[in-house]
Amino acid sequence: MKNCELEHLPEDMKYMFSRHTKLDANKVVSYLPLNTIENVMKVSLDTYTSAIENNGGSYLVFGKNECCISSGAVYAFLPDELGRILISNRDVLSEFDVPCEPTGFVRAIAGTWFGSETSIMPLLKKLFGDA
Repeated sequence: MKNCELEHLPEDMKYMFSRHTKLDANKVVSYLPLNTIENVMKVSLDTYTSAIENNGGSYLVFGKNECCISSGAVYAFLPDELGRILISNRDVLSEFDVPCEPTGFVRAIAGTWFGSETSIMPLLKKLFGDA
């Protein structure tokens, strides 16, 4: 991680950066729009994705035509923890044709907007640390 890039960040932006790059069992998946990373936080994509990897996570980058976020987004996730949770929730995932494999799952949720009242929403909220 390029610390010099992060030194300029105000405390609220440092918190946002940390919250989305340091995942744990309480927040297994996260995303931030590319616009937020590059234009609001003014952090390079390389610095952001390196922080995810340095904290034990994986990530996928989606362009604006590949996901539901207008500027595109970076989705961070913990593959092993996510995989365990997905397998134990395969019934609800199958209702929406969402894969139980972590990378396929992230691709599916990035490209699909789920209604707040759908049966998959409690799982998504749990994974994103919003439950």
